[in-house]
Amino acid sequence: MNLVIEEEFSLAQLTPNANTIDLQPIESLDAFGVVTLVCLIQDRATTQQQTILPGRADVQQWLSKIGFFTEVTRRCQNQVIGIDETLPMPMAASGNDAFTSVRYSTPGDERRVADDFRQSFGAFGYGEDLLNIGGCIIGEAGDNSRAHAHCSSHFMVNGTFAPRNLRIGIADLGSGLLTAFRRNPNHSHLDDNRALLTSLLARHSGTQTPRRGNGLTELLKWTMTLKGTLRIDSGGRTLKIECGTEEVIARVLDWLGWSRIGEIYKSHSKYHGLTPALQMPVCDGLRGTRIGVILEDRTAVDISRQTANDLVEQFLRKL
Repeated sequence: MNLVIEEEFSLAQLTPNANTIDLQPIESLDAFGVVTLVCLIQDRATTQQQTILPGRADVQQWLSKIGFFTEVTRRCQNQVIGIDETLPMPMAASGNDAFTSVRYSTPGDERRVADDFRQSFGAFGYGEDLLNIGGCIIGEAGDNSRAHAHCSSHFMVNGTFAPRNLRIGIADLGSGLLTAFRRNPNHSHLDDNRALLTSLLARHSGTQTPRRGNGLTELLKWTMTLKGTLRIDSGGRTLKIECGTEEVIARVLDWLGWSRIGEIYKSHSKYHGLTPALQMPVCDGLRGTRIGVILEDRTAVDISRQTANDLVEQFLRKL
């Protein structure tokens, strides 16, 4: 299985029983997969000690490099056995891969994480637009966890050089986006798909406080500016918006088989050459919220918050 932003995966494949997590089925993972895996282990360790079975040699080595096992040991203390704690490598680039260590952001710390990210990846020649937008996404997603889920977040970023892109993963073990959003009586009646998509609308929040509820709209806007991909997993549902060109979308969807699974919604002329596509499959019921973003290193296009909001409204009309 591949724990990456593009693919659906079942975490049940990694949990053969109540006290074991088996990493062997994992063939590859990105930043989104890493933070998802950290949350899975941490969540299970709150109720029962977990034994971690080692994975494939290449996966095991990469997890060691990024400080995965160190972070799991730190978060779960004596509730996890079967792993050798190793110190992570500093920000590094090897072959076609660049990465940061998995981080745990305490409330209010997300801006420093974003600044560290910009400085680290800037040293390897990533473009200014990519670094600035990636930093905004990290800061906004972390702030969203703190304000609405009332908890801290796990962060990681990994990148490639050919093609040059970044993958950002942010995850928390809070109440979950759907639960938090439905605390607002105006949203309590919405089904899962409509609630998850509505949460991306501007000025729609889990609270009734005026002028709140723009954070997720901003995440979509920034993803659109670099024709990237935004994925949100929460409450057993996935929301994934692919903002690339029509050619890229067709190739990715055909590869994943999504064009044969369900209806794909596309819009054309008004999004500055973008052809956004929406998928909303069922996902694992791990508590909290996980956000994954893929950003290509290109010149940003001018996308406003209103344009992002219009796209969400179009998707809602098609549900």
